[in-house]
Amino acid sequence: MRPIVCAVFEAPVGEQENVVKRAAVTMCFNGVLNHHRVELLGSTAALSIAKYTPHAPELPFTLQGHAEPVRFRNI
Repeated sequence: MRPIVCAVFEAPVGEQENVVKRAAVTMCFNGVLNHHRVELLGSTAALSIAKYTPHAPELPFTLQGHAEPVRFRNI
């Protein structure tokens, strides 16, 4: 049986170079709520301290697979 994962991402809100509202994520795994509106401190890099950097309001959303077979649906 394959795991069922759901994720809801809320983009950060910024004015010029200031972050007004941090990004947040809600995650479910097999129907169980694991994280609810957890605020992200910035980019989700593995080896560096997270920080926000100014960018355009709309950019492509990227997902990380760690070189394992991964399928994403309904994104």
